[in-house]
Amino acid sequence: PELPKDTLPELTKKDSTITSYWLAGLGINIVDDSWRARQDFALADMWNVVPYPSRLSFGRYFKSGLGVELIGTYNKFKEGKIIDGAVNTEESDYWAVDTRVSYDLNKLVGETGIFDPYLGAGLGYTQTDVRRRTANAVVGFRLWFSEKWGADLNTTGKWGLDSESTNHIQHAAGVVYRFGMEKELNKKGKEKAALIAAMLAEQERVADSIQEAQERARQLALEEQLRKEEALAAAEAARQREEAERKEALALEFCI
Repeated sequence: PELPKDTLPELTKKDSTITSYWLAGLGINIVDDSWRARQDFALADMWNVVPYPSRLSFGRYFKSGLGVELIGTYNKFKEGKIIDGAVNTEESDYWAVDTRVSYDLNKLVGETGIFDPYLGAGLGYTQTDVRRRTANAVVGFRLWFSEKWGADLNTTGKWGLDSESTNHIQHAAGVVYRFGMEKELNKKGKEKAALIAAMLAEQERVADSIQEAQERARQLALEEQLRKEEALAAAEAARQREEAERKEALALEFCI
């Protein structure tokens, strides 16, 4: 017989780590292009944001901790905001397409539960009143509410690569969804899997021992039955010999 199944521990989601996945995101972005006038104005004068989803992202994250993303954003430089150190006098559109390579810091410090910090860098292209090619650096983190859904908050510094372009900062916040996930057991999961394997091996050993004992008992019972049958056969043969000898003796007496 086997041990009851409920005596075995079970592997759960907490025993595995997501090692690679696809990631899609939707959110908002805030552009701060005040730059040189930063210390002279409040955030409300420097931050540009639109009241609807304005950021899309899509990427792939790998077991190594590296991830690549393509990000598109839209915004407006509003009239009265501080743009490049001066008050903006005319509303204009802001478009940006950025590439990013990031690294999951949990690969260095170990798993931190729902908190998932990262650093990254990349290149981008921005279109406003001027076109800008940019070199980007990003710091951010994700908070995972479930295996698939989370929030992403990050800040990107963008340095202009062209002589006429200026530097600016872009903040972002949004919801992210991951899919196509691959997993592997974490340290706790590996320990539990080893325990399960050991318990299953012990179950098999006990079952084999019981089966062996049952087989031995069956063989002993069969041997005992054979001995009894042989004894009965021998007794019957002896009885028949005695009966034959008795009849032979009677026949001799009668003849005499």
